[in-house]
Amino acid sequence: GDVYKRQELLPSDTVDPCIFIAMVISTFAALLPHLTNKGLASDPAKRNEFEKEFDNKVIMPIINSFPEHYAMYFSFQKELKLESYYFTEQELLTEKKIDPHYTNLPFFKVIERPTQLQFENMYRKENNSELYPLAKMLIDVPELELTRLQSLYPIVKLTNYFLQCYDYKISKESAAKEFIDFKRFRNMQDHISDFKKAWTDAKFGPTLIYKAGEIKNDKSPGVSYLVKDYLLDEEATEGQLLLAGISKLVEIQKRVLKSFSTQLEHSTQLLKIEEGIESLIDLTEYPFQEISSSDIVTFNHSYEGIFAEFSFQSEEYISPSPLYFDFEGIENYILAHLMDKKFIGCLKTHFVHYQGCIGKDNTILEISREKLKCKELTKIESNIIKSRCQFIIKKDYKFVKDLLQAIESLLYFLNDSKLTFGAATLIGECCERTFGAEDPNSTIILSEPDIAQLQMEKIIDIYEKIEIECFSLLSQSLPEKCQDPSTREEIKETIENYTDRLTKEHPNFTEDFLNAIKKFIIRHGTYQLNEKSSAGEALFHYTLWPVSLRMNLSTFKDSFPGNIVLSSLKSLIEETEDALEKQQRDSFARRKSSVLAEYAPVPIPYIEFPDLK
Repeated sequence: GDVYKRQELLPSDTVDPCIFIAMVISTFAALLPHLTNKGLASDPAKRNEFEKEFDNKVIMPIINSFPEHYAMYFSFQKELKLESYYFTEQELLTEKKIDPHYTNLPFFKVIERPTQLQFENMYRKENNSELYPLAKMLIDVPELELTRLQSLYPIVKLTNYFLQCYDYKISKESAAKEFIDFKRFRNMQDHISDFKKAWTDAKFGPTLIYKAGEIKNDKSPGVSYLVKDYLLDEEATEGQLLLAGISKLVEIQKRVLKSFSTQLEHSTQLLKIEEGIESLIDLTEYPFQEISSSDIVTFNHSYEGIFAEFSFQSEEYISPSPLYFDFEGIENYILAHLMDKKFIGCLKTHFVHYQGCIGKDNTILEISREKLKCKELTKIESNIIKSRCQFIIKKDYKFVKDLLQAIESLLYFLNDSKLTFGAATLIGECCERTFGAEDPNSTIILSEPDIAQLQMEKIIDIYEKIEIECFSLLSQSLPEKCQDPSTREEIKETIENYTDRLTKEHPNFTEDFLNAIKKFIIRHGTYQLNEKSSAGEALFHYTLWPVSLRMNLSTFKDSFPGNIVLSSLKSLIEETEDALEKQQRDSFARRKSSVLAEYAPVPIPYIEFPDLK
C-alpha cells in the first residue's frame, strides 16, 4: 500500500507509473534470498525497520531519478529483443550500466494506455463503422453525458419520496416556512445526502431551461431544509428548478438511446437474433417518476476502462508497440448494457397537491365526476347542505375549511389508489374504508350526517355547493391587485346588459356566472395571477360551470366584454351580485303581479230585480 501511495510523488508527465511498481517489485525480488532467516515475519519491530530502510534506500531513489530509469529500461527492453543473438543478457546489463537488481524487469512489459483519439483513428480505418456500428457510440456520445446521467435517479428518488411524505398533507403556506421533520421521516437525511451529491455531479451550470424560460441555478436544491425546496410544484421557482434539472437529464437519456437505436438498425448483431429490431428496444416513453435505477443508461467501466478491457498490443518489443481494439467485444459490451434501458419522458408528471387548493385545472374534480358518473343534488338536498353550511360558518368557520380539505383528500386518494367504489356507495362508508374511522378526514366527514349519508355520485356537487357558501370565508386569497375599485362604475351597465341578455335564453345564467367567479377566486386566489389578463379567458373554463351549460360556453365567452381584466375581479363580482339581485326582484315582482292577476276577485255584475210590490 505504501508503494502505491509513493507513486503520487512521480513526475506528472510520467508515461506509465506501472513501471515504477515493476522496478520496486523487481528490486524486492532480488533482495529476497538475503532476507530469509532474518525474523522479519515474526518480529514487527524488525519488519518496520526494514520497511523504512527499503523506502529510503530503494523507493525514494527510484522516484528521484525515475525519468532516467524509465528511458534506460525501455531502451534495454528493445535491445534485449533485437540484439540477443549477439550479446548475452549480462553483457547488455553491463554495457548499459543497468542496476543488476533490475534483471527481472524483462518479465514486465511497457503497456500503453489506449486513448480516445487512438480508438477513433483505429475505428475509422477499413470498414469498422459498417461491421461494428454500435462501437461508434463511444465517439458520438461524450462520456461526460453518461456521467451526468447517473444523477437522474437520486434526484427523482428524492422528489418521489417528498411527494409520498407531503402530498395532500401540507398547505402551500406551511411548505414555504416549515423545515423537514427528520425524526418523522427517518430515511430523509440519506435521500437528501444522495440528492446533494447528484445535483453537484450533474454540473447543470448557472442557468437551466424550463418551458422555454431560463431559471437561475444560484439557489441549488439541497442548500436549505425547507419542505418547498424539494416539492415538484410547477408554480414555484424551487419546483421549476427541480423540473428543469430532471428535464435536462431526461433529454440526455433520450439522446443516448436514440443514437443506440439508430446504430442498432445497422448492427451485425441483428443477424444473431431472430425476433428482429422491434423486440430489441422498447421505444415507449415512460414517465420519469416510474423509473428505477436499472433503467438509467450506464456502463460498468469508464471509456478508458472499456478501451483498456477491449484492446491488446503486439508481443514484439518495438516502440511504440502496435495497439489493436477488439471492436466485436466493444459491440457486445454496448449491446448488453443498453438493451433493456428505457426511453424516459416528462409526461404525466405528478405535481404536489396542497391542502386547501384544488389546483389550477381542477383535474381531480373532472376525473372524479367522470369516474363516479356524478349527479347533481336534488333541490331538497341542496337546500339542506346550504342551510347546514351557513349554520356552521357562523359557529366554526375553520371547520368548513377542514371539511373542504377532507373531501379533497378523499378524491385525490381514490384517484391514485386501486380502491374502487360504486356511485351508490355512501360517502361516510367510503371514508371509513379508505382512511379508517379514526382518521381526521373521516372524523370530519362522519360528523356531518347530512353529507356522510349521501351517495358518492353527489360528492362533486356537494364540494361545489360548500365552496360557494364559503366564498365570504375563503375569498381573502384574492390578491389585492385584483381588487381595483376604480373599475366598478365602468363595468356596471356593461355587466347588467350582458347578464340580462343571456338570462333570457338561460334562466339561471347570472347565478351560474356568479358561482363561476366565486369558484375561480377560491381555487386560484393563491396562484400568481396576471391582473392584466382577460377575465373572459379565465372565467369560462369548463370546470367552473355546470355540465348542462358547458356546450354554450363559447357563446358566453364570445359575447363577454373584452375590456374587463382580472384587476376588476372584485368589481365584477359585486356588479354581478347586484344584477342577480335586481333580476330576482324583477322576477318576484312579475310573479306577484301574475298571481294577483290570476286570483283577483271577479266583479259581480249588477242585477236589477223587479219591484215585487
